[in-house]
Amino acid sequence: MDGPIYSACTLLAVMGTTLWMCHAYLRRHSTRRRLALQARIAAFATCGFASLLTIPAVADTTDSITGAQGTARLVANLAAAASMASMQVMLMDWTREPSQVASSVTSRLAIASTTAVALVVQFLLIDTTKVAVTTAYAADGHVTGYLLTYLAFVAFAGLEITFLATRLALSARRLRRPAAAGLMFLSIGCTSSVTYTLHQGGYLVAYQFGHSWPLAVEQTISSLLIGLAISCNAIGIGLGAPAFRQPAKVFQRSASNPAAISAADSPH
Repeated sequence: MDGPIYSACTLLAVMGTTLWMCHAYLRRHSTRRRLALQARIAAFATCGFASLLTIPAVADTTDSITGAQGTARLVANLAAAASMASMQVMLMDWTREPSQVASSVTSRLAIASTTAVALVVQFLLIDTTKVAVTTAYAADGHVTGYLLTYLAFVAFAGLEITFLATRLALSARRLRRPAAAGLMFLSIGCTSSVTYTLHQGGYLVAYQFGHSWPLAVEQTISSLLIGLAISCNAIGIGLGAPAFRQPAKVFQRSASNPAAISAADSPH
């Protein structure tokens, strides 16, 4: 099941990356919302790379080339974390005042970088010649620690993206319907990511207490949730481009005065 799911996700992400790189080239002389556009492309590209490395055949080939089992899993997790961080940056550029964007982006990138370093260190402690970095080896403490670190970051980023995307979607639902639809897809995708972390994290914790559900069930549900998350995120990133010119102030007023958006912004 993993092969078809991640292959479809990879294709979707590659298409999105190509289209938005072309869009960025056409807008190369524009400075408006450039950070959000660059973050959008990075989110697409890293999401596609993570999906590609998760395809079983590609993962096995990568591990064979590098000579280290689990390398594909580590790089895929790092790419997925980078994709989540890119979506956070994109939303920071849309929802923060210009004076606040730099500090907001810096803090999110710092958290993502710290997580990446922690994952690499924890991965090096795992004896990959004997175990794989999956829930199938939840009995190994280093594997469990690595997975929980990764899941914690995905949960944190997913919750923030879900909150911001939902708020933006509600603000734009009357006057920016395509953008609102895209933002809702993004919210659904990140909700699926959070659900995935709760499901897999719950399995890891339950395993430690000897009450885990069947591994096959855990792996099947995780694959479906990840596939749903990647697909919805790709659609959401592609459609959710509100082009708001006065982010924070307009969004705060829009709930009580939707016309404020129309007065402040212009469509694509």
